[in-house]
Amino acid sequence: MSLFIRDGKIKNTVLLNGFLLSMFFAAVYILAFIASGPILEKTVPQSSSSALLVWMPPAIISLTASLICALPLFFVSRNENFIAAFILIAVYAVFMILFLLLKYDAESRMFILKPLVFYFALPAASGN
Repeated sequence: MSLFIRDGKIKNTVLLNGFLLSMFFAAVYILAFIASGPILEKTVPQSSSSALLVWMPPAIISLTASLICALPLFFVSRNENFIAAFILIAVYAVFMILFLLLKYDAESRMFILKPLVFYFALPAASGN
């Protein structure tokens, strides 16, 4: 605790602000997937290739949500809070994937890993 507090005052708020922003960004990503998932499902043609059909909607949603989260970067002077937030999102994704890889057997991992790549790794990569 002495790393962050000196004389009863917080020394550096980048980690705290980055954590709070990463929670807000996670909520933006979740809301973006909830709101635009059904719309993209109807607009993406079912006759397209399976790789395009699988990867395009999550990639579009991730990029759109990342742009929404990155817009305030142009209007604030302290960008390190946003950088810390995007890095923390990537850390969350890595920890979730590692936890699930260690917890489940090989057959269950394949079912769990694919949604994790779409819903955690794509937003983490597009945000960073």
